[in-house]
Amino acid sequence: MRIILFLAVALSGCGQSVPVPSDLVFSGQNVQHWVTLAKSKQVKERKHAIGVLSNVGTAHPDAIPALIVALRDTDVTIRLAAVQGLSKIGPPANSALSALEISAKDSDKRVADQSKGAIKRIKGET
Repeated sequence: MRIILFLAVALSGCGQSVPVPSDLVFSGQNVQHWVTLAKSKQVKERKHAIGVLSNVGTAHPDAIPALIVALRDTDVTIRLAAVQGLSKIGPPANSALSALEISAKDSDKRVADQSKGAIKRIKGET
């Protein structure tokens, strides 16, 4: 009887709702909204989305891949924001290292220099 009572008490909290990645909300929208907006034709929308995704970090599995894609954006401000976001995330963004190596050769010196810094930060060298 004690075992059954113990199991009933131990399992009583199991039905509580725990947020799953699709339920996460940042700046009033779910993460998928921001991932989609990061592909917008409007630079202002893309930049805002990249800023939000930089704050999402590892809380959602689609945030870092979206930032990696943004490293190839045609607009330099988007590339720069993506580099800064990945640098902010740090070591958990190690899947971005190969893309950052390419960004370290960007035609824009700011993107190239900050990519080099982000690589060091992600590798834990700074």
